[in-house]
Amino acid sequence: MSDKALVIPYRDGQVLIQDRSNIKKIPYLPWGYFGGGIEEGETPTEAAIREIKEELDLTILSENLVPLEKFYNPQDLNPNIRHVFLIEFKKMVGEMKILEGKASKWVWVRELLEYIESATDIDIAQAAKQFLLE
Repeated sequence: MSDKALVIPYRDGQVLIQDRSNIKKIPYLPWGYFGGGIEEGETPTEAAIREIKEELDLTILSENLVPLEKFYNPQDLNPNIRHVFLIEFKKMVGEMKILEGKASKWVWVRELLEYIESATDIDIAQAAKQFLLE
């Protein structure tokens, strides 16, 4: 089990999610969040910054990441601890390019649960919705 760092960009009541249907490791969960494994010696924040660069070719600063919380659900097919961060899209620097995954999509935070399937991702969606709609 390796910990993951996930980043949820948001703007104007919407969040950006990733179509992962072409990623061989996770074809059974087509929509999810940007991010991935935390490498040895990395902090969750460092991993979040690296993953966004690798997946979207965008630069983010650690002070712009808002830690949501850590999530874990043993009911998932691949249970791991997920360190989740939110970031305002306008604070991400560069021109977004999809470098990993099939596509991305802006969805209304109220509709996020229509796209998410794993137990932990559902917990994350509910927490993000609560945070962003407060």
